[in-house]
Amino acid sequence: MNVHDSSLSPDMLPDTTVSVREQFGIDQDLTVPAFRHRNDYVPDIDDDYRFDPETTLAILAGFAHNRRVMIQGYHGTGKSTHIEQVAARLNWACIRVNLDSHISRIDLVGKDAIVIEDGMQITAAERPLGLGEGGERSRQQVAGGVAAHGGGVPVDGGKLGEVSGHFV
Repeated sequence: MNVHDSSLSPDMLPDTTVSVREQFGIDQDLTVPAFRHRNDYVPDIDDDYRFDPETTLAILAGFAHNRRVMIQGYHGTGKSTHIEQVAARLNWACIRVNLDSHISRIDLVGKDAIVIEDGMQITAAERPLGLGEGGERSRQQVAGGVAAHGGGVPVDGGKLGEVSGHFV
C-alpha cells in the first residue's frame, strides 16, 4: 500500500517527494513522500544530527511504502530521536509517546463520556494526548509521525506514534 492510497483527504497526504541522497546524504536513488509545509507537530531539525544509513533507509522504506518498521535498542540509544529527525526533514508530523507501565489504552485512543449538551444527554469522545478539539481533522493532522521505545515497537510509516496506526 502506498501512502497515497488512503481515505485521508488530499490535504492530509504528502504533497511532494524528496531525494534520500539530497536530504539524508545516503548514496541511494530513492525518493520518499514528504510535505511542502511544516505544522506545529513537525519536530525541530537538529542540524548536528548524524543519520545511521542502514536504520535511516529502513525508516524511510516504511514512510515510502506505508509499512511497519521495527526499531529496537536499549534505553537512551536514540531510537525516538532518529525517527523524529527523519520526520523533521520530511515535514511529517510526529508526536512522541513514551510507553511505560502507567500508560493505558484510554491514554492512546481516548474514551467515550456521557455529557450534557444543549440540555440533552449524549455520548461524546474525549480526545487523547493533545488531539484536543477538532475531531477527525486533528487526528489526521498528526497522522504522519512515528516514534519508538526501548523494547522495539512496530512503527508505521505514515501513521502515528509509538504504537503506530492512527491511535489503534
